Amino acid sequence: NKAYIDVQAILAQQPEDEQAILRQLFNGEMHPDELVARTGLSVSRVLMAMTQLELKGYVVRQAGNRYALAMRG
Repeated sequence: NKAYIDVQAILAQQPEDEQAILRQLFNGEMHPDELVARTGLSVSRVLMAMTQLELKGYVVRQAGNRYALAMRG
């Protein structure tokens, strides 16, 4: 079992767009296009939120431009 970040512990502290993305990534890695479709957010909002989440260390970009929750440090 892999130990990912504790989404529930950080969720309430994040902006709404980032919360929506974290909830989706909790179910597994996704491409930004999938996140747009599942969250109803615009492409620009998803990309902006993904950048912030990546900078915070909560998500990582993987092969094929897919994003996943980061592993615990």
